[in-house]
Amino acid sequence: MDSSNKNSDRVAALDAIRAIGAKSVPYLRRELRRNDSKPAEWLAKVVGAPFDYTPAIEYKERALDAIRVLGPSAQEIQPELEKMLRRGELPLKVAATITIVNSNAVEVLVECLSHTNSSVRQAVAWAVSKAGPHNEQSVDKLLFVLNDADGEVRKEAAYSLGVIRMFPDRVLPQLTASLSDANFYFQTAIQIAIGSYGTNARSATPALLALLNEYQGGRKGSVVATLRMIDEPAASQAGFGRSDLVRMLRSSDEQDKLVAGVAIWHSQDKAHEFIPALADALSDTNITVRRLAMTSLGNYGKFASNALPVLAIALEDPSESLRFAATSAVRRIDPTWFATNSTRN
Repeated sequence: MDSSNKNSDRVAALDAIRAIGAKSVPYLRRELRRNDSKPAEWLAKVVGAPFDYTPAIEYKERALDAIRVLGPSAQEIQPELEKMLRRGELPLKVAATITIVNSNAVEVLVECLSHTNSSVRQAVAWAVSKAGPHNEQSVDKLLFVLNDADGEVRKEAAYSLGVIRMFPDRVLPQLTASLSDANFYFQTAIQIAIGSYGTNARSATPALLALLNEYQGGRKGSVVATLRMIDEPAASQAGFGRSDLVRMLRSSDEQDKLVAGVAIWHSQDKAHEFIPALADALSDTNITVRRLAMTSLGNYGKFASNALPVLAIALEDPSESLRFAATSAVRRIDPTWFATNSTRN
């Protein structure tokens, strides 16, 4: 069966589950409890057809898809999901499913932040911000995970703290201390989390100013973005006000353009004075600068409509990533554009 048929069958199955509703929960519970059959697996491998074999994991994935479709009406299946999570089975999908069937399942997820399996800890650190209600205990557990041995776990915990955005007096000192971590992706997540607190995070200004002297290009740009989100006067004094970023984006210096491009995109500053410079950057020779400009222009929606002719040219760019960025930007600026320009896709 080809992929298109499989996808249509999947859609039909999910529609059927949606129609049946909560009455399908007993069946889905049985699917989650499936185990692999070694004899059947052996027959399929050695003999082949008609002894086709589908691993238990595939049945479980389909069941999880169906449970997410049912949402809170399938909450009675949560104990089975908790068992799977503790066993480390499909942790990301299971953690996500738990938050969908019960948005108040934060205690279950927080408990698994100390799981011995790093994949479980990572999945839960990601999912916990989508559940609630949060309190000092759940936030403290995430703060503890900022010291996890696994960088991916630390990163997801930082992102979640930024989404939860509670208890700044408890959280911000530890986030600021983590800015010195050597893991780039974790440090970026820390910066995003700090920025989410806005002006309440001004205590992090000295640490961010110090980082400006250490980095160049995109890494420096993300620091500038965070600084502008929490302390715009300090950013302007350091030479990264709005007019400075416009000048840098139009500079011939590659590092300046990257700093400005990342800073504007990362901070999602929608000051209209950036639009002409971003439109000009669509013709830059640096592919990263062009992609950043496309993404930022998309954030402006209809206010960036003057950039559509240049974005339309980018739809034919040899770079797949640029074509994708251009397509996304055009759709965000004018959702009807492709319908009225049917020769493009």
